[in-house]
Amino acid sequence: MDLVCHARHGIPVYIVKQQYILLRPKEVDLELFFEDVLREKEMSATTLSPDFVKDTLESLDSSWDRKVLKVALGNNLSKKTQIEMGIGSRVFNYEDQVFETIEAKKKAKQEAESNVMIDLQGKIKKAEKNLLNTKKKLKKENVWSRTQLEELKKHIEDWKTEKKYWISLQVVRMTRV
Repeated sequence: MDLVCHARHGIPVYIVKQQYILLRPKEVDLELFFEDVLREKEMSATTLSPDFVKDTLESLDSSWDRKVLKVALGNNLSKKTQIEMGIGSRVFNYEDQVFETIEAKKKAKQEAESNVMIDLQGKIKKAEKNLLNTKKKLKKENVWSRTQLEELKKHIEDWKTEKKYWISLQVVRMTRV
């Protein structure tokens, strides 16, 4: 087989899914065949056995996790199928609680993200304010000694760096939202 399909000396072929050997002539377009093979794989649904569902439920640590899995699995199943699959017929009772909790967690996450952004805005404004105040101090050159002027220049650079840092964090957070 290896010699027949050898890349250099063998017959030009495609081997698909280790099941099919297709000749690779230049005048035949095999795109449709590959699309069919891939579509076939996508369309073949994996069925869950009651044993797999039971083992999965037992592997979860909390009753909440089990409830969520039961709702996810049983959401579109009849009560009879739910019982056959081992997830019980009370999935309907859990749905509201699970969906409300999911929405509450989404809302809490959004609020937390909003609070972080507000905090970053405050830090940026504080750095800008300190930068301006330090620049104002630097303008009064005749009041300060050479050492103090150098310190003020270092402070200005520090405030610029801090402002850039807070802005970069803000940009990162905005790109994740």
